[in-house]
Order: sequence, then structure tokens, then C-alpha cells
Amino acid sequence: MILDFIILFLSVLYKYLLVDTRKKLPTVYCLILLAIALLCMLKIFFSVESHRMPQPGYWPAKLLGVFLFVVLVTVISRDANFLLPFLLAVAFSYDNDHRFIKGFFTSSCICFAFHILLHLLGFLPDQVVITRMLGNGQIVRRASLGFEHPNNASLFFLPIFLGGYILINKKTEKLLFCFFTILSICGIYFTTRSRTGVFLILFFLLSFLINEQKLLNHRWIFKIFNSSFFLLSAVSIILAKSFGENANNWVNQMLSNRPYIWNQYLKLSINLIGASSGYNSFTAQNMYSVDNYYIFILVNYGLLPFLMVGYLTYNLMKDLFNAKRAKLYIAVTAFLIYGITETNTIIPSINFTLCFLYVEFMNRSYFSDKTPLDHLKTCQLKENHHASFGQRYRTDL
Repeated sequence: MILDFIILFLSVLYKYLLVDTRKKLPTVYCLILLAIALLCMLKIFFSVESHRMPQPGYWPAKLLGVFLFVVLVTVISRDANFLLPFLLAVAFSYDNDHRFIKGFFTSSCICFAFHILLHLLGFLPDQVVITRMLGNGQIVRRASLGFEHPNNASLFFLPIFLGGYILINKKTEKLLFCFFTILSICGIYFTTRSRTGVFLILFFLLSFLINEQKLLNHRWIFKIFNSSFFLLSAVSIILAKSFGENANNWVNQMLSNRPYIWNQYLKLSINLIGASSGYNSFTAQNMYSVDNYYIFILVNYGLLPFLMVGYLTYNLMKDLFNAKRAKLYIAVTAFLIYGITETNTIIPSINFTLCFLYVEFMNRSYFSDKTPLDHLKTCQLKENHHASFGQRYRTDL
């Protein structure tokens, strides 16, 4: 349990360190990624030795194909946004998903609270202060609470909210969580004036009014949302092409100039794999942030990784519906919707659902509720039992 928590805590801490140190310690970031990779391998070793995970020789062959693709994209892009969730997925593929989310939720709470404390003590002053004119002519000041941008406070609070939403079931706990969330979101919104805060409030109220299990009876809703990745990609491209050519229109202004910026990136040539030609120089020269999960994947990683992520997302959402995991399904959908106006949902330090994209390549029955058989010895396995190995070896802790 201690090893599991250390892995998840370092995974969450990684992005906080990038923000809090102003990205000035590249060696430290590399060491943290290396530590996470080594600890994941150590966890896999212990899981195999304790017969909670199959021997590597019995791992699914398709897992190797996914691994090679992930490594290729990682080498080309020089970031860990594909590799880190894959490593976590394999390492935790025979653990209970609620335990994984609980560790991520706890780590996010600790890091967020410590960040805000450092900000209040003056160690993390506002990097960016933005002024915005409201419709009535009033000018408001947008603080960043020590993050890179005023929107980031809501971004870093999102995994705390969604993790708590999934984990909390008792009525009294829901009331306490409701009170805590409303106070936190109101504080974040009135300080940063981030409209993401409004989204969080609306989703929060909606999530506790809806009976998720009854919602599962409406299959047509889920059939539509299963394709959310491609649908929201299409929405992003349509907005960019329809309202991004001319910056002086109400849609572009309402979305803080995002359609115009998206349109500029979409004019770059899209490679089959790898960043679009001129992507880095264009970004550096114009100091643009894509602020769109889907367009960022397309122009920064290429068409094949884009299609791969879309395929994995579709399969995950279909599997979650079949397993009747309505809360986790809603959490994935929330991250996808938020991705229309935010790129950082591709970072596993924030979007914990990314790990679930790969987990069923290792353990097909990961989201199954079947009762596992604990502590079986590897030598008891016979070749004709390998096909059902995932169901027999999954351990709910």
C-alpha cells in the first residue's frame, strides 16, 4: 500500500513541481519520471511474485503492440504524456479501480492544499494577473493563485472534485463533500474569475441530482457519448473553421480567442506521426497555447496518435457502460468536455482517467465485478486456463 501511494503521489506531484518551480529544474523532473517508472516495475515484480498478476510470459500479445506504439510516440514527442499513464495502467491493472482513484484523490488534495498554502505565505506569488472587462463595463482582476494562469486553479481542482464524486456514496459524506466543494469552487471563481469554475459548479449540482444507475437505462445517451472524443474533435474543428478566420465575432470573443488560435494551428500540415512542421517555432513565435485537447493531440502528435487515443477512448467508454460504472463514465465525459477549452487534460497528473485507456489491454476483466480467487500459485495454472486468467487473478483490495 505504501508503494502504491508513493507511485501515485509522485505522479500527481510531477505537474505541481513543473508549475511551482516555474519549469526551472529539468533534471528533477526527469528524475521523478525515472523514479515513477522504476517503482512501477518494482510493483509489477511484487505483484507477479505474490501471484496477483500473471507471469510476463502470459501477458496478452496485443499489450506489446500498444507498448511499442507508446514508446515510439514518447521518443518522437519527447514528453511522457503517453508513457506515464501506460506504466501506471500496467502496474495497477490487477488492483481495484476505487483504490487507485482514492490514492490519486488523496495525493491531489495534499498537493493542492500545499500549493495554496505556499501561495498564501508568499512563496508562490501570482505569475500572471489578467484584467477582464465584463458585459456591464466593470473591470475585474484575475489572480492565478500561484499557478501559471488563472484558469489553472480550476483545472487542478477538477481531479479532486471528480475523484470525490466517484468515491463518495454515503449521504452524510455527500453533504460534507457538497459543502466543501461549493466553498472551494466559489473561492476559486471569485479569485480567478475562471469560467471553468462555473462549469464545475453546474456539473457538481447536476451530478448529485442525477441517479446514475437509472441513467444507465437510457442506452441511446451512452451510444452518443461513447463517441465523445470524435464528436468533440469535430466540434472543435467546426468552431475553428467557422469562427476562427476572423477574430472579431462573438463566438471567438466568448471563447477568449480560442477558435482563432485553433484555426492558426490547423493551417499547419498534419503529419502521420509527430508534430506538425513548424509547430514548435510557431508556438514560440506567437506564444500561443492551443487550449484544446483534441487539436493539440492532432498537431503535436500526429494523425495516428490522434486516431489511437480516439479508439482507446471509445473502447473505454463502451466497457464502462457494459460494466455499469456510471460515475467513472461521467468523470471521463467531464474531462473530455473540459478538453474543448483546455490542453492540460492530456497530462496524467491531472486526468487520472487516462490510465484506464490502457488497463484492459493487460487485464480484460479489470472492470468486472466477478469474485477473484486470491493468492493462487503460478504453478497451478494450466495452459487451457490462460484465457480466463484476468478474471481469476484480479484482486480487489
